[in-house]
Amino acid sequence: NYLDLKQAIKDIADKSLWISIDEDEETLLRWIEKPYINKKSGTIKIRLDNDMKPYLLQLKRNFTRYELIWTLHFKSKYSVRLYELISSIHYHELQPYERSFSLDELRRLLNAENYTTYQTFKTRVLIPATTEINNYSNKNVSYDLIRKGKAVVGIKFTVSSKDTMEMVKLRSDIEKEMGMDQMTLWEELEQDGIVRYL
Repeated sequence: NYLDLKQAIKDIADKSLWISIDEDEETLLRWIEKPYINKKSGTIKIRLDNDMKPYLLQLKRNFTRYELIWTLHFKSKYSVRLYELISSIHYHELQPYERSFSLDELRRLLNAENYTTYQTFKTRVLIPATTEINNYSNKNVSYDLIRKGKAVVGIKFTVSSKDTMEMVKLRSDIEKEMGMDQMTLWEELEQDGIVRYL
C-alpha cells in the first residue's frame, strides 16, 4: 500500500500542462511541486505549485458537489448531466427552485446537441433523465415547456429535495443493493421502532 501510494503521488506529480500567462508567454504547470511523506506518523504533506492557485480558486468557484450514490442507478448519461446541472442551481435544499433554459442552451449543457427536434430531445433526453432522477436520487425535478407560438423554445425546471425519510429509505435501498452496508439505516430505524412513529 505504501509503495502504491508513493507511485500514485509520483504519477500526479509527473503530470503537467502548458498554459498561457499572456499573449507572449507560456509556462509549464505541475499539480504537485513537492511531496513529503513521514513514514513514522503516516502523514503526507503535498505542496502544490503556487502558479496553480488562480486555477484552483476558479475550480472551487465552479465546482458542483454531490454524493455519487444518488447517480449509481442512472443508466442514461443525460441523467447524470441533468442531475449535475440541477444540483449546481439548487442551492437551498429546503426550498424548491425554478430555472429556465432555452432549448439550445439546454442541449449544449447536456451535450445532446445531436437531437435537433424537440420530440427526439424529449424522448431520448428529458423523459429518461427526469424519470431516473425522480426514481433514484435525492431530488425531484419537473419541467414545463416555454413556447413561442406552437414551437418549444425553452424548458423551465422546478427542482426540490425529497423529504428526509424518503431519502433515508432510498439511500438504504441503494446501499443494500450495492452491498455497501450489512444493515441499512432504514433497517436500523425499523428495528428501533422509529419508522412506525414517523
